[in-house]
Amino acid sequence: MSTPKPTVILVHGAWHSPEHFHPLETALNSHGYRTVSPWLPSVHYERLNVPPVSSILDDIAAIRQTVVSELSAHPAADLVLLSHSYGTVVASAAIEGLDRSSRARGGHRNGVIALLIIAGLLTSPGTSLLDWSGGQVPPTMLISTIPYPGDPSKGEIEICTCVPDPGPVALFYHDVAEQDPLAAQRYASLCTPQIWAVWAAKETPVPFAAWQAAAELDLDVFYLVTEDDRALPPAFQRAMIDIADREIVAREEATRQPGDDGRRKTVHVTAIKSGHSPFLSRVGETAQWVRRCCGEIDV
Repeated sequence: MSTPKPTVILVHGAWHSPEHFHPLETALNSHGYRTVSPWLPSVHYERLNVPPVSSILDDIAAIRQTVVSELSAHPAADLVLLSHSYGTVVASAAIEGLDRSSRARGGHRNGVIALLIIAGLLTSPGTSLLDWSGGQVPPTMLISTIPYPGDPSKGEIEICTCVPDPGPVALFYHDVAEQDPLAAQRYASLCTPQIWAVWAAKETPVPFAAWQAAAELDLDVFYLVTEDDRALPPAFQRAMIDIADREIVAREEATRQPGDDGRRKTVHVTAIKSGHSPFLSRVGETAQWVRRCCGEIDV
């Protein structure tokens, strides 16, 4: 009996939603992949009928719950997490202890086997996202306040949105607009404000980064660099990857046992000529990349 294809859990970025992943999910489904795309509560708390989140830990908990549920419901299938932009911080933290090698020690046959990153933020444990941006509001963000949803007597909360100039089409979907301007506008209209606390709450730093522990977890980490990205410049993406590789090697050397000369883990890097959202502008190429990351050879 052939090994089942892994389930792909897609974790969206700031302001985005599972709806932005629909074209990619359709492509993956057509090749036999089961996909799951949860809604992050920091963006979609109203849709999920939950209170506004207080920190990034709420997003991490939501993705972790999805991963645990999938592993339990499909005990013969492994998982890969595909994350975009901000979602990478959440996805990487959510899978602590859920990798296949860790779960095998508990008698389970499945687990998370890979982390697939598209233009993602690589944030080290112990730091907040505001630390990652040098303590400054990222230039793509605008901070404002709104009455507390459902109960204005509780005061106001801070939210962040994409800056109106140049706006989400120019920052995230400019290459989509070159192909289909109406589609780019529609994707921009789907963007939703995010609770600012997930970025600014320094008292709740990122607790874990699976990519950093890739060697000891036997976890493969793949990164798709978006070469025409106007939101997260490719040079910055590559700088993060270089730092990540050094952290992976340092942690591997610190935990290496005497006589262990196994291969070193590094981030597997692929570049694509696209803007920030290749799952919308280069759907076929992105799906092929995912399939190769999942072990398919002839794609």
